[in-house]
Amino acid sequence: MAVAVSIGLLLLVCQWWIAPGEGLIPSELYPAGWPARQYPTTLHRAIVDGVATNEVPNGLMIAHDSLMTAFGALLASSDGSTADEIGEAMSVPMPSQKSALDRLANTEPRHLIPVSDKFKEFSYSGVYIPPQLSVRPDYEDKIRDMGVELVPALRNNTLETLSKKLEAISSELKDATSSDDLPYELKQHPEVFVVTAASFKAVWADAEFHNENRRMREFNVDERRRTYVDTLYSLAKRRQLAHLHELRATMLLLPLKGSRVKFMVLLPDQVNGLRQLEKELEFVDLRSLLRKKMDTRRFDVRLPVMNVVTNIELADNLGFLGIRKVFNPKQADLSRITGKKQHLRVRRFSHLTHFELNEQGINFHKFDLKTLVRHDGETQNHFYASHPFFFALVDEYKIYATGRYGQLTVDPDDM
Repeated sequence: MAVAVSIGLLLLVCQWWIAPGEGLIPSELYPAGWPARQYPTTLHRAIVDGVATNEVPNGLMIAHDSLMTAFGALLASSDGSTADEIGEAMSVPMPSQKSALDRLANTEPRHLIPVSDKFKEFSYSGVYIPPQLSVRPDYEDKIRDMGVELVPALRNNTLETLSKKLEAISSELKDATSSDDLPYELKQHPEVFVVTAASFKAVWADAEFHNENRRMREFNVDERRRTYVDTLYSLAKRRQLAHLHELRATMLLLPLKGSRVKFMVLLPDQVNGLRQLEKELEFVDLRSLLRKKMDTRRFDVRLPVMNVVTNIELADNLGFLGIRKVFNPKQADLSRITGKKQHLRVRRFSHLTHFELNEQGINFHKFDLKTLVRHDGETQNHFYASHPFFFALVDEYKIYATGRYGQLTVDPDDM
């Protein structure tokens, strides 16, 4: 009897080891001929799979530049196997610290937005440490060269200063952190707090949304539930729109004024198709979708008015990327900060973003602009984003942000 029980337990353990949880990104090699995984979309899925629905009431956005900078600060702080995990998650072959940090410092000029481009990105990254920590000067110089602020956290005004820095990114983020996040006492709490924040600002080029067309419209949360959301509407005109048969989704591209960056919406064919779409996007370079052949017909467009404030605690879910040790007080090795091996870990890693979409553009509130309403005629071709969808800010060189919209709470009267 004891032998049978032991064999049964062994089989259960083996099954658990071979078939990890659904949300985990598999680490095994894919069969020959499979496309390579793409870092931004793999990172997107790893984060959204680790976030509980109640943490993001209507969706979330991930700003990739600021997040990669924060990962670079983690890598610069870490040594040994802790650094190995971070380097692997950054898709850099190990040993990787120098190459990964060089990649952050030496961005190719062609990947930078020209000065004339009117698409604006605002970001902040900071590493907050106990004030008693003795920091190596070369470490301090290294992460500040990345654009990361190193701050000894004091009780009197550090939180107030951080709130002002976040408010400069977006007024919606100024109260996103609390004093409980910050490390004050090295002996009692040998911890580090990492925060990264970002927002974007741009105006539509020719989306032709008009305030008078805004309505409350149905939004299907899933196949059984629906609610009503404030919705933008644009009359029929020729669009940058394509059906992506291989992804079972339709893509809409909305150009931004004076910019090469575009707002991309990928709307799954099925109401419940967003999760599957995000899985398939792991192998898709979003920039390649900009070269798809577009439909030549006229379409009218409905998009939800979006006001997405994201506050993700990544210490809780970067395990989906394989980053675990840096958050574990018994396994973390942050000896590159001080040059000494000591019990120091990252307790909090907050990623904050604000994304607001309205008739004028992205995070843009000047509603007194006068526009000429053009009506190109009736159409039977519609792009109605009336169920959960994926979105991105992207140009031919770079992916600035990815997100999802549609994790809405439902009033019982709406069902």
